[in-house]
Amino acid sequence: MSRSTPLPKGKNSKRIAWFHHLCDNAHYEAAALYLFAFSQELFKQGEFRLLAELHERLIGNLADKPQLAQSNWGELGSIYGQLGELEKAIMYQQKALEITEQIGDVANEMTWRTNIGNRLFSLGRIEEAVHHYQVVLSMARQHEDRRTEIVVLLALGSCAAGVGDFSNALTFYKKVQTILETSPEIDATGLIGVLFGNMGNVYHALGNLSMAISHHDQALEGTRENAVAYSRALGNLAEALISADTFAEALTCLKEGIARDKRMGYKLGLSYKHGSLASFYLLQEDFKAALATANAAVAYHNPKNDPQIALLRGIAHLRLGETAAANADFHAANDSASKQLTLNTRNPEALITDILAHCGMGISGVNNMNESIAALQLKRLRGFCQAPGLEARMKRLLALLEPVDSIGLIAAFWSLTDNVS
Repeated sequence: MSRSTPLPKGKNSKRIAWFHHLCDNAHYEAAALYLFAFSQELFKQGEFRLLAELHERLIGNLADKPQLAQSNWGELGSIYGQLGELEKAIMYQQKALEITEQIGDVANEMTWRTNIGNRLFSLGRIEEAVHHYQVVLSMARQHEDRRTEIVVLLALGSCAAGVGDFSNALTFYKKVQTILETSPEIDATGLIGVLFGNMGNVYHALGNLSMAISHHDQALEGTRENAVAYSRALGNLAEALISADTFAEALTCLKEGIARDKRMGYKLGLSYKHGSLASFYLLQEDFKAALATANAAVAYHNPKNDPQIALLRGIAHLRLGETAAANADFHAANDSASKQLTLNTRNPEALITDILAHCGMGISGVNNMNESIAALQLKRLRGFCQAPGLEARMKRLLALLEPVDSIGLIAAFWSLTDNVS
């Protein structure tokens, strides 16, 4: 076996050495139990690559221990989910789900179904995710598992937000608040931070920045014991602070978050935070720094974030006078956003990106009625979604294109939108 990941110092290095000793002597059941006893500590520390290597050593060696085998497959899926390898995460957790269904393990079936739903959601496959969540919600209520019910309600709120139904998303989140307030016996560890973070994102999309920042601050307080969740909270807070023009605080959050993500090897976090940092530099009109940061984000390939990164690169290239490169980036943003819209036609962020990409394509290349297409996309967005916060961000990025808009495309776009609002 290749043991390429450096071992952490201290007690964990001794634990890992003992785990390998057990495997070397074919004591796989004991090795699995030993690993499960300390793996959560490594998970919280962000040691994802190391954890993947340890769990992969058990593959094929627990066939006669289905309970241990499903746990190993499922944990491996969770690890690859954190590493941003979402298809692999789904594949592994599907294996875990199949075993739990065979042995009648309801608790773990709910866990792996929820996790599969989370990965599907991250890939933009909202309807498939909702199916898994609804199955789990029914099971949780049948078995009076209130904590799992809360987890799934939070996930369904995210799905509602993912199709632009922000009012319904808040309804799900407020149901969670009510359950937590009326049922103090529920173990809410890790849930409070997720709840406040999700609510903060909705308020941000709705343009209520004071509520967004307040909720993200509370999310930070609720996630300090979990390195990944805390890093996500930092990124969400930074986005809201950028929208509120509180740039110094936003930069502090992003730098801390990026440093944490690098230590953990958390690719999803690095993709999103480099995208936020590129937006930060664009709004500061530091286009070289914006381009360098967006380029860095490309290394952390994240399908959900790819359209946004291509868009930011296009704006930076255009403002630097690199028209051909800008046009290529705007086309890439358009292509990626179109793929996301194929999976979810009501994806508000993909529609915003597509609008901006069409405007960028028209300014940087041959204008084939791009302003008309952009205006129609805005009409689609407004037809199912009222998101003044998202539109405000769109307007700020369009304003960055105006100084190089020699053909008056943006003015034409706004003229057309007067007829679709």
